[in-house]
Amino acid sequence: DSALSQELIVCAKKRDIPVIQGKMLTSRTILSNVDQKKGAYNDTQAIAVDMESAGLARFLMSHGVRVASLRAVYDTYDELLPASISGLIDAEGRFRMRGLMNLMCKDTKTLLQLPQVARRSRLVAERLSDILLSIF
Repeated sequence: DSALSQELIVCAKKRDIPVIQGKMLTSRTILSNVDQKKGAYNDTQAIAVDMESAGLARFLMSHGVRVASLRAVYDTYDELLPASISGLIDAEGRFRMRGLMNLMCKDTKTLLQLPQVARRSRLVAERLSDILLSIF
């Protein structure tokens, strides 16, 4: 819904949140390394990869619900998000203590990146919630 998209953009800009508009690539798999991300960009010129929104948007639109996709990008195409971090969260988005224990034992380099990951995740969540709360 272009009107809803414009409303989201206006709200973000009022809060000095950077907005980049462009094509989004829908993928069924995670692009787990820099070469995959660069290749996807070179093939499609998509500014971000999304794994969740397209299916949900199709379902909602088929039921007459207005849809706009608002994404906060955590990692850019030239950054690699450590794959072992994904083991810290389960399918419902809940923290997995076993995943942290595995990380502590097997991957101390990634473990040292967790504070930065937490800061960036918090910033992304704050920005998204600020925009959404201003609209709804």
